[in-house]
Amino acid sequence: MISRKNRQYHLTSFGDIVYEAQLMIGRAANTIWKLKAIDSLEEEHKLPVDERNKIINTLIDNQDIIKILVKQS
Repeated sequence: MISRKNRQYHLTSFGDIVYEAQLMIGRAANTIWKLKAIDSLEEEHKLPVDERNKIINTLIDNQDIIKILVKQS
């Protein structure tokens, strides 16, 4: 994940991916209550896909997280 060149350390390509994944997990953790609210609405009301996507777009402000949640529909 880390390589050393000329006494300096750099992330490898794999290290870049792992780092970005860690940042995404942190963003998701910061919005955990919003994600729980979306899950709760799905369990209780069986929302149509369009309504679910509107709620996701209203509650979540991170486009990467929105893409993941909308893809699940």
